[in-house]
Amino acid sequence: MRMALMAVAFVALAVLTGTGFMYSVSDNSSEHNTEAAQTLEGDGQLKLIITNIRNNKGIIYGAIFDNKDVFETADYEQAAIQFEIKPEATGVEQSFNLPKGDYAVFVFHDENKNMDLDSKGMIPTEGYAYSQNSGRNDLPSFADAKFRLNDDSKVEKIKMIYYQ
Repeated sequence: MRMALMAVAFVALAVLTGTGFMYSVSDNSSEHNTEAAQTLEGDGQLKLIITNIRNNKGIIYGAIFDNKDVFETADYEQAAIQFEIKPEATGVEQSFNLPKGDYAVFVFHDENKNMDLDSKGMIPTEGYAYSQNSGRNDLPSFADAKFRLNDDSKVEKIKMIYYQ
């Protein structure tokens, strides 16, 4: 039963990301800025820590969502912030200035830089993660993945998931 549930979840995950991560990378830039904070108008700071990164290959693409419908339809172009980080096996950190409110994060480790979360059959072959470390066995709802930024700062630690 659990395998059947996981198979359904991975089919949904493949559909969710199968058209590619809607993020445009500049053709003339091979450098990825991992130090400068992404900024929206806001007085809160989110420090995102991503751990359990398999290797230093490729890019980690991510999106921060502030809207339930946008998150649950995986409309990355409408995410509050889209970002990319150079992976490091020891883990990475990125800070964002945001208005106080509820947010959810999705990231994936695009090891071959094709801007897709690759899979073999229904099992992802590249790592992915959601905030609150949700989504291990199913696609999380916004309620499952959300966290609240209501102080001046918030640290959100998420652990990358690899199945192969």
